[in-house]
Amino acid sequence: MDANRTRYHLLQGAQDWPRWRVADGTPAQDSIEQVYFEPSRQDITLWPLAFRFPAGADDLALTPDDRRGAARDAFGNTYHISADRQAVAVRSAGSDVVSAFWPAAVPDDAGTARSSGSFTAIDPAPPPRWTLQGLAVTEDHYLVVGCVGPGGLLVFDLYAGGPPRQRLWPAGVPFEPWDLVPRKGGGVWVLDRRQRRVWPLDRRFEVPGTPASALAQPAPDTSAFSPGAPLQAIPRAPLQAAQGWPVPASDVVALDALDDGSVLVLEPTGADGQATLHWLADGLPLGAPASTADLARHLDPASLGSPWRFVGHDLALGPRQADDPLSWLGRLFIVGNDGNQAYAFGLQPRAGGLWLDALPEYYPMRLFGGRALVASAGVPHYDCADRWLPLMAQQRPRYRATGELLTPLLDGADPGCVWHRLMLDASVPADAGLAVWSRAADDWRALAAWDSFSADEREALGLPASVPPDDPLAPSVLDWVREPDPYLRADGPERPGLASDAAGPCSAGRGTWELLFQRARGRFLQVRLVLHGDGRSTPRLRALRAWYPRFSYAEHYLPAVYRDDPVAASFIERWLANFEGSYTTIEDRIAQAQWLFDVRSTAPEALDWLAGWFGVALDAGWSAERKRLFIRHAMDFFARRGTLAGLQMALRLALDACVDERLFADPSAANAARSSVRIIERFRTRRTPPALLGDVSTAVPGPRLIASGTPWTASLGAAELQQRYAAALGLAAGTAFPLQAPADAGLASAWAGFAQRELGFVPSANNPAGSHADDLPRWRRFLVRRYRSVVSLNLAWRVNWPALDSVPLFTQLPPDGPALADWARFEGTVLAMRDQAHQFSVMLAVPPGLRTDSAAQQRRLALAAAVLALDKPAHTTFTLRFYWAMFRLGEARLGQDSLIDLGSRSPQLMAPMVLGQGTLAQSFLAAAAGRDAPQRLRIGRDRVGRSARLGGP
Repeated sequence: MDANRTRYHLLQGAQDWPRWRVADGTPAQDSIEQVYFEPSRQDITLWPLAFRFPAGADDLALTPDDRRGAARDAFGNTYHISADRQAVAVRSAGSDVVSAFWPAAVPDDAGTARSSGSFTAIDPAPPPRWTLQGLAVTEDHYLVVGCVGPGGLLVFDLYAGGPPRQRLWPAGVPFEPWDLVPRKGGGVWVLDRRQRRVWPLDRRFEVPGTPASALAQPAPDTSAFSPGAPLQAIPRAPLQAAQGWPVPASDVVALDALDDGSVLVLEPTGADGQATLHWLADGLPLGAPASTADLARHLDPASLGSPWRFVGHDLALGPRQADDPLSWLGRLFIVGNDGNQAYAFGLQPRAGGLWLDALPEYYPMRLFGGRALVASAGVPHYDCADRWLPLMAQQRPRYRATGELLTPLLDGADPGCVWHRLMLDASVPADAGLAVWSRAADDWRALAAWDSFSADEREALGLPASVPPDDPLAPSVLDWVREPDPYLRADGPERPGLASDAAGPCSAGRGTWELLFQRARGRFLQVRLVLHGDGRSTPRLRALRAWYPRFSYAEHYLPAVYRDDPVAASFIERWLANFEGSYTTIEDRIAQAQWLFDVRSTAPEALDWLAGWFGVALDAGWSAERKRLFIRHAMDFFARRGTLAGLQMALRLALDACVDERLFADPSAANAARSSVRIIERFRTRRTPPALLGDVSTAVPGPRLIASGTPWTASLGAAELQQRYAAALGLAAGTAFPLQAPADAGLASAWAGFAQRELGFVPSANNPAGSHADDLPRWRRFLVRRYRSVVSLNLAWRVNWPALDSVPLFTQLPPDGPALADWARFEGTVLAMRDQAHQFSVMLAVPPGLRTDSAAQQRRLALAAAVLALDKPAHTTFTLRFYWAMFRLGEARLGQDSLIDLGSRSPQLMAPMVLGQGTLAQSFLAAAAGRDAPQRLRIGRDRVGRSARLGGP
């Protein structure tokens, strides 16, 4: 509602999309050749067409015999079966070179006899003549290759290496592997094309639910002169043909698996002449097969043959994208037998089975060899000669030339309602456009028949639930009225704070398009939009707002005589409505100006202006949420500015990755031990070790010797101090404790250590090495505050000084009593406070992501220094450094600020190895192999004696 109490109907997003109709009255999401709702951008466009690469006259169609199989491991190495189907090759991720994987390449001099004295084979044993078909790499790093004649599998352990193991199928069970894909949790799915069956194999490569007994295997030949090492056979359980899942299809060519344990099987040509997808789970089909016939909706009819046929060759399953609600189970890529491009489909489970929703995207393929589509990290790859290229979408937008859609009936609530304006948040390129028609009436039957409304629409409009007796059940009887072409508003949306990603600069054709309804009068309104383009561009409609009723300037501000002539009144009404539109926008902004002052509702671009009211310039790198949080708690921040809690807030606001209300809600916990920022005031370290306050970075590394007994105090007397001094330094009994450092450097160091240990301070007054010019005046002021008069001092010290200003600094230990106590208090408290007052240390935790990035650490230090310089009290000084929140002997407090980890061997503390820069044992070459296979045996982690079965725990 605006300042004139004019309201609007809003149509936007997926929740309103089912209410739209195309020109023939059918729901827009069920129509073709009209308009399209794009879920990722939440807008409406002309019906998109997928670009179809035309086949050349000499292009040969791919056949199932071109399929051999390929797969990628976790490190990017691609394995594929050779052209003669007798070997496996690998394209290494590091060198990008294709080499023989199995059998190993035979050296050129293999037939030359060695000149050694031992017996060796002149020629290596020839590899078994199996026909290889299909391969996959499992989650636990096994390469599984299908074998035909005899039927079985070869299993290569990519984790531990070694020769392959053979998994033979029983002779009574037909088995010819064709395609293999990895199974969730380990194991593989095997497609038998000849038998049209799918075999599930678990991580032990056994069919789940088979008996545990194993069939006998023929004993390998282990004689000394055996021509080669035999393959190691895996014990297996007896199988039955019924354990394979039958596929109800005449032919199958490809297989893929979902994470829920179901599989997708591609039939090259179904009953309708299109490729068909079968969905199976637990050995049974899930509903009817899904056809790729939906693809024809997104292809130009001129490019299709008659009849249109799409023969499937292979498929690959990609991940479900968060912004794509059409792909509930993921995105499926299917390549046809022309091999020129792949088509993308969204997988949606529906009642009665699976639905393939064709996506209008173009995925070209260059010289596809037909071996296989290989999905790696969700991205399909295809073979081109000896290379494997990622399947990437190419932007070649194509659209139908025109499209129409009708809004549902919009209810103005009052008979004779004058509809005011139409606002369209849209992007209209220069080569495209949109036209608007409207019709309005007080009787809904004049616009649409009863059966054109859904049950929800009838309830919302107050229409009868059943057909009225007098309903004509006829199309609309009113003609459409062409409205003026909408124009692009220069100032964005008409409502302050109304967000629209279509709003933008006018020169780009993005923003809010507006028109004034000319003759739309009636309770019910229906709008007809016609979108048109040049085939390569389309209007994009995000939202529609129909404003009603019109606030009449002529009725409110002009005499009635201006409304006597209907023609003139209509002209004046529409002419003044133009001014009303401009003035109302200004009135709206004035009436809703409070939005700008509320940090919760103000626009992101107004946050810096709002912060300026506090005299603050916000960091341009802050997110809108962080800016709102600071402005909302600005008074809490300024109330504590310059204090320990205030500095803590400022640093954490600038440095922490995540901040929330708790930063301002609990000031007492601002300097908690587990905070990422620690602030230690120097005066607190006078008696308390810095490590106990959190300053672990200044602690002496390693164990320290703590003296036994109680430290000296003035009440023990000077003789006790001198006795301890002589004993500690090995001096003669009765040696006086000097108040100045001895001339000998070694003795001076021992003297300072003894004084710090016993007294808690090192005497500095009247000490040439550490004296200050204000020591004597400070000493006399101390005596004035303590005794007030020289008479009180003389009585306490038993001396006869004429005045307090004449009392000198002590050059040797004072006599026992008040004089000795005053000296200790002055040295240990007054001078210590002078040396440590107005100083503090700030320590920043090293974030895990910056532990090996010295440049980023220095930038973090510089930012912290700038924040401290702005917020600290002017008379204070500080030091700034990092600390490690890891348990290190002598540097961390166990249970307070330590994280139990692997210490210096923790991966977070090790940098990647750089040639010429890395240090052995302080960097790593690559991720540890098999880290994502916890069930595999691993040196240093697993105990000897655990099961070593293939794939076992």
